[in-house]
Amino acid sequence: MEYTPIIKLMSNGWYFAQCEQVPGAMTQGETVEEALENLQEAIQLVLEAERERGIIAVPRHREIGDVFCNEICKQLGIPKIK
Repeated sequence: MEYTPIIKLMSNGWYFAQCEQVPGAMTQGETVEEALENLQEAIQLVLEAERERGIIAVPRHREIGDVFCNEICKQLGIPKIK
């Protein structure tokens, strides 16, 4: 699944990155590339932590259909939605 990153240049010259589809996934980097790499790791860590705590969080999305839900289930390691 692809997530939409939001990148903002901060006043200190660093780049802030977040993903609104995965609450809590945010980071920073000295370059846009570094911020994006760090954001990928942050998304993975948030999803792993939620799965370990037994929380099944479906990222916010405008269109939630079977394909989207099945992809989330696959990432979280739970049975597919039929």
